[in-house]
Amino acid sequence: MDNRDKTGRRCPVRGVHKQGNTTRQSQSKIEIYQLDAFTDVPFGGNPAGVVPHAEGLSDEHMQKIAREMNLSETAFVTDLRQAKQAPGDPDFLVRFFTPQSEVDLCGHATIATFWLLAELGVISPGHGAGEAEEEIRVYQKTGAGGLPVDLLFGCEGGPARVMMTQALPQVAFTLDEPEIKQLERILRAPQGSITGFPGPKPQGVSTGLLDLIVPVTSMEALFSMRPDMAALAQYCSCLLYTS
Repeated sequence: MDNRDKTGRRCPVRGVHKQGNTTRQSQSKIEIYQLDAFTDVPFGGNPAGVVPHAEGLSDEHMQKIAREMNLSETAFVTDLRQAKQAPGDPDFLVRFFTPQSEVDLCGHATIATFWLLAELGVISPGHGAGEAEEEIRVYQKTGAGGLPVDLLFGCEGGPARVMMTQALPQVAFTLDEPEIKQLERILRAPQGSITGFPGPKPQGVSTGLLDLIVPVTSMEALFSMRPDMAALAQYCSCLLYTS
């Protein structure tokens, strides 16, 4: 991808491919970007939407934008740096919406968000082009709490790497035997490939967003699964509700 800064220099994009869109609402402009995290190839990686200036947007408006983007998550950013008083206070409020609802955190959308903020100059290094690499830590306020994000700026001044830190893992629940048998049927897994696993039982674990972690006996069993996705969604919803 060919990306040029304001001086016309060519700046390689490493790790994220971005597309920009502008929508109009009540005679105002809203910048909306679609970025592909974990790649520098267009239409590769994991796509996310990012609204870098979400100040003044209502919850309803954010949800409508996320629904229109129709990506797994769209991130909405509010700059909090003017109100920052202590080093660990949040620099940015970041809210994540799926097309259906708000979620506490999204990993790939976080990477995409802070890469974009660096590319737009919202976050910038202290050095000039041609000097040494520099790493900057900022803090995002999310539904999962305050979390640090580390950005490495290359010698040319552009972003070279974005690393996020998630919360410590928390186990929310462990499935019992009837629940495991039901899950094995819903996943259409080989009989015994989940119920017969000799180690830990399936658990709901969160580092900011709750996931169901399911150990299986082999890679062959994993790749042979053909889940009933509608039944799986209902099953997981019931687990979250009863837990």
